[in-house]
Amino acid sequence: MTEALINQPVTREAGTPLDPPAEYTRLREDQPIVEVRFPNGSTGWLVTRFEEGSQVFTDPRLSARRPAPAPRHPPRARSPRPAKTPPSTPAS
Repeated sequence: MTEALINQPVTREAGTPLDPPAEYTRLREDQPIVEVRFPNGSTGWLVTRFEEGSQVFTDPRLSARRPAPAPRHPPRARSPRPAKTPPSTPAS
């Protein structure tokens, strides 16, 4: 069974706006890594514990850098350009 995505941002307590939301405490205990949905509809991953976060940030398989896409067609071989010849001087 797939769990529903957690919608971001989560609601914060009105009296303590700088404290982490209570939902994060629950996630830290039950699901330290969870898929979330952002207001624009995109999805991402929320990591709530230090240990898992350290693993994520040091794992070379996880990166924001994407490899350049492979070209659709292989590049064509260029024919060499003819060498420029110096202009000829008129015979006198």
